[in-house]
Amino acid sequence: MGCGKAERAPSGGVSVASSPAPSQGMPKATQRSLEVTASFDVELSGADAGANLSRSLSALASESGGYVEQLELGDGSRDGRMVVRAPASELGRVRELLASNGPVAHEVTTTKDATDAIADIDARVKSATLEETRIQKLLDERTGSLADVLATEKALAEVRENIERLEAEQRVAHGRVDLATIIVSFKYPLAASDVPFVHRAGVAASDGITFAKDVATGGIMLALRAGPTFLILGAFAFACVRLARKLLKAQKKAPMT
Repeated sequence: MGCGKAERAPSGGVSVASSPAPSQGMPKATQRSLEVTASFDVELSGADAGANLSRSLSALASESGGYVEQLELGDGSRDGRMVVRAPASELGRVRELLASNGPVAHEVTTTKDATDAIADIDARVKSATLEETRIQKLLDERTGSLADVLATEKALAEVRENIERLEAEQRVAHGRVDLATIIVSFKYPLAASDVPFVHRAGVAASDGITFAKDVATGGIMLALRAGPTFLILGAFAFACVRLARKLLKAQKKAPMT
């Protein structure tokens, strides 16, 4: 049957139109170049979790074609920080690995579209390479004077220097897209006995000052709220006392019958 014509279903069923074949001339969607950065804060739960985690992350990065860019371990390999470069597709494995060593307290993942920047640096490298080829051809022909040849050699050296700089930028730009930046900070939660006495005393003093401020503030607010009522009640009581005194004084002055 031709495309777009109705085909009759067997047994008198409903006719269904066959779908047209996809167009071969449709342009493909442009593949975006994305820079992915993921940050994790992990609270370690094992005695050797810091050293074990760093080894496991290093192995994961190596297996996936990445590498460890930075590694910092604290005293006794307990606390530390790692910067790992690995494909963004490995983020799921990284999360599982971190969760197996302790709870992930905080996670932030950001994605930056670098498509235009990648296209720009690639175009600049291509343009500089074409210019190098053109100048090299002029130099090979040697049709000018010695001064022209020297000027051409100088221009060629400058172009090659520019190409080296652009290619370095190109490698860095493509590297940020090919490998995600994964930052892992890990530490052990401090027990109360591990906190220095000076620090605990300072925290207690700070809490005491805060409590005193709260009490003082509460007293002032209570006085401001209840003050008008106390004034009215005081004025009323004062008036009652004065009236009672006047009545008592008048009763004493009245003649006895």
